[in-house]
Amino acid sequence: MKVIVFDTGPLAAVLNAGDRRYAECAALLVSTTGRRLLTSPVLTEVCWLLER
Repeated sequence: MKVIVFDTGPLAAVLNAGDRRYAECAALLVSTTGRRLLTSPVLTEVCWLLER
């Protein structure tokens, strides 16, 4: 089984439609199969970025 570990950059880009990498990161999230892993430090950093 394939496991994808997500990092802050692509997740932050998907949450900001104005980001220049929005389209390709959104396509990556939609197209991935298998397990998706999001670590707590990455989740914390994404939340911190969203607050700003």
